Amino acid sequence: MTEQAILEAVQEIFRDNFDDDTLEITRATCADDIEDWDSLEQINLRLAHEARKVLDVNKSERHIRGGLATKEKYAHMER
Repeated sequence: MTEQAILEAVQEIFRDNFDDDTLEITRATCADDIEDWDSLEQINLRLAHEARKVLDVNKSERHIRGGLATKEKYAHMER
């Protein structure tokens, strides 16, 4: 993953978390740059990041689960 892709992903999480579509995240962004930042927001950001990782893993594996479900469905049928 490139630095730009990481910044875009983080920016999306921050925009969702702070409900601010104009928020711009760069390498130099710090807590003082974000108006609504507090220690609880840091926890929310970590939870949002973890949720995103779980969703990405599920998305990348769903074709496998779908294939296994189809295999199991047809394993019970006679040939």
